Amino acid sequence: MKQKFMGLPFEDLMEKADNFLASGKPRDAIKVYKIAIKASKSSEQLKVVHNNLFMAYLERVKELTEKNMLVEAKALEKQSLTYLPAPELMNRTGMIAFLEMSDIREIFEYVVKYLKCQGDDRIVSAMIADAILLNNAWHFLEKTDDAGGLSRDASIVKSSVPLMDKGHWEKAAQSMKTLPRTSPFAHIRMFCRAMALFAAGDDKKMIKAISFIPGQSVFRKIADTLETTVQCVEEKRMIQGDQSLVGCLWEGPLTVWETADEIIKQLEKKKFDKKTKQLIRDFSTAVLPDNPEYARQYILETLWQQNISDERKFIALEKSLLPEKADLISAKRGIVFPENALLNTVKYLDCLKKSGVDAHLLALTESLIIFSLCDYIQGGSESAVLNEASEKVTKRFGISSNDDFDLRFMQFVAHGIKCDPKNRPLYELSANLKSHSRKLKNLKEQLLLSMCEVYPEDPYPCIELASLYHSKNAFRKAENILKKAMEIAPYDSRVQDQHLISLIISADKGVNKSNFHLVWKDFEKAQKLDTGNNVILLREKELFYKICEKPEIPEKIIRMHLDELSSVERLKIISMLRMDAENKPKQGRAKILRKVQSLLEKELKHISTLSSMEIIQILKPFPREWKYVFKSLRVDSLFFESMDHILKYLDDNDLIKLTDQILIPDNFEFFQEAFYMRTQEGRFEDGLILFYSLVLDGLVEDDWDIDAFIDLLDDVDAETRKKIHEAGNRLSRYTHGPYKHALQTLNFGFLDDMFSGPWLDDDDDDDDFMDDDFNPFDLLGGGMPEPDDPMVRSAMLDMAKSLKKRDPDAFNNMFEEIRTGIEGFLDENEIRGLPKFLLKNFRPVLEEAGMFDIPLLLLKTFFLKEAKEQFSREAKIIFLD
Repeated sequence: MKQKFMGLPFEDLMEKADNFLASGKPRDAIKVYKIAIKASKSSEQLKVVHNNLFMAYLERVKELTEKNMLVEAKALEKQSLTYLPAPELMNRTGMIAFLEMSDIREIFEYVVKYLKCQGDDRIVSAMIADAILLNNAWHFLEKTDDAGGLSRDASIVKSSVPLMDKGHWEKAAQSMKTLPRTSPFAHIRMFCRAMALFAAGDDKKMIKAISFIPGQSVFRKIADTLETTVQCVEEKRMIQGDQSLVGCLWEGPLTVWETADEIIKQLEKKKFDKKTKQLIRDFSTAVLPDNPEYARQYILETLWQQNISDERKFIALEKSLLPEKADLISAKRGIVFPENALLNTVKYLDCLKKSGVDAHLLALTESLIIFSLCDYIQGGSESAVLNEASEKVTKRFGISSNDDFDLRFMQFVAHGIKCDPKNRPLYELSANLKSHSRKLKNLKEQLLLSMCEVYPEDPYPCIELASLYHSKNAFRKAENILKKAMEIAPYDSRVQDQHLISLIISADKGVNKSNFHLVWKDFEKAQKLDTGNNVILLREKELFYKICEKPEIPEKIIRMHLDELSSVERLKIISMLRMDAENKPKQGRAKILRKVQSLLEKELKHISTLSSMEIIQILKPFPREWKYVFKSLRVDSLFFESMDHILKYLDDNDLIKLTDQILIPDNFEFFQEAFYMRTQEGRFEDGLILFYSLVLDGLVEDDWDIDAFIDLLDDVDAETRKKIHEAGNRLSRYTHGPYKHALQTLNFGFLDDMFSGPWLDDDDDDDDFMDDDFNPFDLLGGGMPEPDDPMVRSAMLDMAKSLKKRDPDAFNNMFEEIRTGIEGFLDENEIRGLPKFLLKNFRPVLEEAGMFDIPLLLLKTFFLKEAKEQFSREAKIIFLD
């Protein structure tokens, strides 16, 4: 096809591509549109072809999805975004398709711009309303001006959601009575009306209500089922459509939500008794009569997300509801909330094997579990998953205990791929992992070569291999694998971009050797390959090569090359020049570096003229694809060194956004100062800025102001608390132990109790074991003895035996005081059910605080036997292990 259409003018190419698309041949259309890109001669023509190409990609995605080629469809979805037209150029058909394949939380701003440009669009507005309701994404509407009535009417619908959840359809419809007929949410009220009329048996009015619901709305599927089932009943024929939905509509008991409410009330009281068990059984049978066991398991696994205060009772509830699956459920819990996760994975797979699951499905399951655990590990819990298991278990997963963490992690990923060679997410994960050693690079190469075999029509592994070969200085291999990628997908922008990067890397090598005739040759080839994704890189490299070729070039001449650019573009290019000048030219480096640094300093004097969003653009890391073009992608470090107060020019929301994107230990102090200044000036709208400031103080100075956290959380409203909770989860990855737990749960009262020392309160009259009647430490000559001292241990054991024999009641009372105090502390602070690795992290903090010295000593010597027998799981892990 390439030879057939090459040389045709742009208009002819567009006509042929449009015909292919109109006749249901999107694959051919894509190929011709890409040839048309090369033939375009203006930005306007380029916009037109990009718009049409985007539509062709969406049609191709739909084709592949219908063929159940979901992996391939997902890959094309990503490619299509390269050609996403500007909102003002998007048409309704494209917008509908774009919404159907996207997460509203990721494209909301784009959609709002589309509505502002296109005006009233009932169908698109309804689809956005559906997405906001179903994703509980109401907060997005607070961040933008009203678009088509979405913000105006959101509060009315939001307040009706609880009624809809409980099936109170008539009340929900009445609560939305004030919605205008033109509201984007109007169809949701019509859906509630249809459901209420269905229940009342008024079929004629129900069908009329359904007619007001747009066909593209997710609520139309249910509404259509209502209409279809009524028609089938009237015509006395078998009911068509989704049978589970039909069963729910016709056979589902009306009391099911009342049963659910009773279950929730029981669980809120931490009651795992016979009544709770029977309620769960009744509810499971009602909502899933064909498979109530599955429903019971789903409910139990949902409860894992809650803080379970009495794990033993909960395990008993699990065993009574799922007696034949008790071992499997226990092992699965140890995977979902990783506690010796690899051992539990082995147990879980063994349970599945015993239940008769075939070997292939077992392998697929193991691969999926490994991917899930990899995601957990990357969240900051590597030591817990890979270090807890025995050497025998780690070998089962192909992990070598003697290698460093990065290599062991990649070995773990490789085992998952071995279990399922078609597990694409694991391949993509491996491609993004660090490869700083020869062993890592070799293993990554093996995995990517394997991916090439499994997905021979996909250029992605070839692109990643080319990048890997660049890191190994294997330029011939990189060139060969890129040729293969070009054969597979000659018009794929990713392939062209990687080929361009390869040529730039080659040109940079030429700079170091002063072979400028070769430098310019490679650069010209790179220019011809540009798809529009690397314009700024090419501009910087052209200027950089000119400066390196003639280091004596005056700074004034350099500025002339930059004057026509915007301030943001100038700062981007100068920052790239600065990073290039630091390590590339061997000749005249010092002279070049001085000139570029001078340019940077002069340009930064005008930083206050930039908007907050523009400053974020210059501080964001370079694209990942440039990782072998520059020594580091982290350009923020350069700006912080040159202008340490640059963050003061950001508004609050952008400062938070940037913090979430680029915060690392190296820049903690810069962000700490920026947030601190705002708290001192009082120029922030809610408590989120103060929360970030308190967290960064803790991270930088190891000084966590617990009282300030507690006071802040007491003062904020529910919406701000939700934002703080989300921020706490994001920031928790920078710390560990109790602080990590406190940030994830916002339970800072627990830290307050921990560091105030409940057992060291002089006014506590209940500490009978500390009164004047008996103090075992008095017999040891005063001071706090060391429990690991053999003489101390021996003396304490002798005293324990003596007291137990002479006055067993006093001995038991002493132990019971400690046990109830510790267990009460764990209950009050809601740390039941936490994974073992997290519980272990509490011990050193408690010891460092010094407040548990006496109970710990008594437990290790005086009451060791009793504690092992009577302590809960959590107490044993924290105080005895």
